Amino acid sequence: MDYTFSLTVANFSHFHMGRRLDLRMRELRKIKIEVDSPYSDFFDITWDEYDLNGYIAAKEKAHEICEQHSIKLMLLK
Repeated sequence: MDYTFSLTVANFSHFHMGRRLDLRMRELRKIKIEVDSPYSDFFDITWDEYDLNGYIAAKEKAHEICEQHSIKLMLLK
């Protein structure tokens, strides 16, 4: 029998990450996840809040990289 410690992480998926949700996440800057009954019985932690500043910063950095790459391509032509 395996007695090593383990951590089970729930994966919440099957939602479309569209422009509307992206804009809303930028506006709110924080998200709270809650698991309601009867499913909350399966979790030790039934809610948590997440700061979205890292998400926003990553999106902005990705946009900068794309712009820089586009400028380099235009200069090479």
